[in-house]
Amino acid sequence: MALSPFPAATATITRAAAIAKIRRVVSGLDDERAAELGETAAALIEDYAPGAPQAVKDEAALRFVGYMKQSPVSTISKIDVGSIDIEYSTTNHAAMFRHCGAAALLTRWKVRRGGVIG
Repeated sequence: MALSPFPAATATITRAAAIAKIRRVVSGLDDERAAELGETAAALIEDYAPGAPQAVKDEAALRFVGYMKQSPVSTISKIDVGSIDIEYSTTNHAAMFRHCGAAALLTRWKVRRGGVIG
C-alpha cells in the first residue's frame, strides 16, 4: 500500500489500507488523525523527492507521521533560578522533516534546482 502520494478520499479501499498501515506502525491514532498526518507527510515527500522509490517514500512517511504524532503542540518550558526566569522552546518544528529522518532517506532523490524555482 503506497503512502505517498496518499490515496484520495474517493479511493476508499486503498485509503483505508493506507490508514491501517499508519495505525499499525504509529499507535494511538484514530482513522481521521492518521489520514491527516499521512496526507501531510505525503505532500512534503512528493514536494521534496517525487522520484524516490516507493519503499523509501513509504518509510519516510511513517517516520514523519510518528514524529508529528509525538511532537507536542506547545513546547515552551520555563526555568526559574533565583531572580532569573528563562523561557525557551524545546522542539524545533521547523526542522521536523530533518529530525525524523525522512529527509535523510529521501536526499538521494531530491531534485537539485540550483535556486531555480520551477
